[in-house]
Amino acid sequence: MAPYFPIKDITTYINNWTILGKIVDKSKLRSIKGDNSLFHVDIVDKNGDTIRAKFWGSAATKWNEILQKGSVYTFSKGTVNLSNKKFNTLPHKYEITFNMDSLIKPSDEVNEINVERNYDFVSLRDIKSTSRDPPFVVDLLCFAKSLTPISVTNTKYNKETKRRSLFVVDDTSYELEVTVWGDMAESSVFDNILDKPVIISQVIIKEWNGGRIGQTGYSSDIKLASASSFRNKDRLATLESWYQQALQQNEGFKSMKSQGGLSGRETYEFSTIDNVVAKGKGYFTFNCKLRKLFWKNKDGSARLWYKACPNCHKKAINEQDSNVYRCISCDDSIVQPEPRYSFSCVLIDFSGQIVTTLYGDMGKKLLGLSERELDGMDSEQLKSTLDFDVLHKDLKVSGFFKSKVYNGESRTVFNITGLEEVNYEKEAENLLEKMEITYDAVENYLELNKSETERGSKRQKKE
Repeated sequence: MAPYFPIKDITTYINNWTILGKIVDKSKLRSIKGDNSLFHVDIVDKNGDTIRAKFWGSAATKWNEILQKGSVYTFSKGTVNLSNKKFNTLPHKYEITFNMDSLIKPSDEVNEINVERNYDFVSLRDIKSTSRDPPFVVDLLCFAKSLTPISVTNTKYNKETKRRSLFVVDDTSYELEVTVWGDMAESSVFDNILDKPVIISQVIIKEWNGGRIGQTGYSSDIKLASASSFRNKDRLATLESWYQQALQQNEGFKSMKSQGGLSGRETYEFSTIDNVVAKGKGYFTFNCKLRKLFWKNKDGSARLWYKACPNCHKKAINEQDSNVYRCISCDDSIVQPEPRYSFSCVLIDFSGQIVTTLYGDMGKKLLGLSERELDGMDSEQLKSTLDFDVLHKDLKVSGFFKSKVYNGESRTVFNITGLEEVNYEKEAENLLEKMEITYDAVENYLELNKSETERGSKRQKKE
């Protein structure tokens, strides 16, 4: 047998190599920038290591017809580059680009590649408690609890695509919604998936309305986990035993989606304002007070809101010398505008301050009054309310940094997604839950360390 090169050792410093690998995933051939084409495959070798191979232009057209998912080939004469993690979620640091002159041949050494790809499984509890900035990619070993029907939706590029949601649980008693996109939503694996153990590889974890959700990407794969094909049979048996017991006891699961308040949003990194400002990116929650509102024009009139289209919330344009308002975003239609909050404020804690802008419902939550209620106040009432009454409340705020362009200049602003007064009872419950998570993690570490020590002692006695 030829001396094939291990995928894990592929780097830009190695020029002469030949890989024996199975194609475990293949993307569709896509047209980009005119006549240019692109597709990729993910290759696994006998050690279970994976790497992505890309094909561009005429090479994409040629090899797309030849390469088949599930088949084994030898690969050589490709160019190794650093992996672009924005588009490639595989753990390998590098990826390979093949051209028209690359050597890719079918192989009859199929039995050499009879292993599954290496997985790095993460528990649902760890996904919830991690401080990693989303989006990030994980592999899941879990049970399929429920499944929604296929629906059709429009992407941001106004293209129709299919989607469905798979709800999964594991023995940490958490539940995660995984949105399955495109052709994968119609996969036959969903015909018999409920109450079965599944492996979902390369799940993209994202922040959504203060909670965490998963979704599939180009590299994702969903398959049933069986004792005959899964390496860690003890782990699978433990998970199956737990799930059967959970069903019998009608156990409830903690959802990672937002439950409507901030008190359960530990998925945002809890921080102080000075740390939030110093990082300048990511998702955060912090306790603070409202220090100041910027609400007055030079003449003393209020500037807390604008006249908005009731349908899209964009600014309605007043026709000159008339009371007629039009919304450009809604095909220039005539609308009856309504006031919508848009104002800046200063939030403070013991460490520092941050300036942010609030819109619509977030402004209403902060002030505790609607736009029309404020509009009906006289100047003295307005001043008393905005300069005294609403200030210095204990608030819990969640949000993330977002880049915006003003007059051609890019700026980073802190966008608030959730706001409420501090609920000290809920805060205490969250602290207790975090203590339990930490205790379980330490206990598991000590158990593993004890097992390793015992195995080491046994080896020494044998020697």
